[in-house]
Amino acid sequence: MSNRGTIHIDQALTNFSLKHSNGALIADLIMPRIDVAKDSDAYFVYGRQDFRTTRDLRAEKADTNFIDSWKIESTPTYRCEERALADLVSDRERRNADAPLAPDFDVAENLTNMLMLNREKRVADILCDTATFALSGNFIELSGSRQWNDASFDSDSKEDAIESRIDAAKEAVRGSIGREPNVVVIPAAVAKCVKRDPAVRELIKYTDNTLLVNGDLPPALWNLRVLIPGAVFDSAEEGQPFAASDVWGGNVLVAYVAPNPRTPRTMTFGLTFQSQPRQVAKWREDGRKSDAVEVSEIIVEKVVSEYCGYLIKDAVAM
Repeated sequence: MSNRGTIHIDQALTNFSLKHSNGALIADLIMPRIDVAKDSDAYFVYGRQDFRTTRDLRAEKADTNFIDSWKIESTPTYRCEERALADLVSDRERRNADAPLAPDFDVAENLTNMLMLNREKRVADILCDTATFALSGNFIELSGSRQWNDASFDSDSKEDAIESRIDAAKEAVRGSIGREPNVVVIPAAVAKCVKRDPAVRELIKYTDNTLLVNGDLPPALWNLRVLIPGAVFDSAEEGQPFAASDVWGGNVLVAYVAPNPRTPRTMTFGLTFQSQPRQVAKWREDGRKSDAVEVSEIIVEKVVSEYCGYLIKDAVAM
């Protein structure tokens, strides 16, 4: 018999789930969460009237030049969806668990891991899709000798060199929003290629030469914060042997992410609308002599300004 109607929000497990983090995941950094009161609603996109230069000279005793300084360009909508996974902790599992095993926390941790990986995959799929940038045209697809790990790649090329590509991406964003982007996403598989590039190594040498010893990219490069996601997922069909695939593939993303996206009138690349933060619920399943543990959140990820981002698709061949 299930007591699904008698649900208890376990605060200790909820706090544990909220604090849980995985350094290989960057979804919360590139598409930060903002709390919303409703599961679905509209938000406002302002026009770019303040980019215009206007006549502001006023002659003596003349009227001030009245202008339309702002207007709402569009009102897109969001619709949060519940994301939830559950598992059982049996009375026998709990009774037979030896320290340091803690079945309730183990289940909460694994479910949280799976929800976070699913979210990372959703975000990567959105941001690494050229269709996301259909209006702005802020993307380029590389192939053959233009890819950074191709044997014929010319790292000294004025057009194809890694820094040239990054500069072009930065300029495309700046030209669209009037601000320099502040983040570059370089997935782990791409980072291993980038760090070996002669021009990049020369640049790193003057940034922090210890990085040449331990093999990492610096936390900032080209005046951009470097995010290196390393998550993998099993791309095999169920029942088939495990096949690891990189969540972010061989793509690179340059973006402007607002330092505090919770303020009104924020210009930023993407947001996660959140009507219910992650929480852990428990209820009794008497017929199974078990307690059900459920981790859930109600969220949706949205690109709110594609002009704040630039995609380098297939920077390396995978």
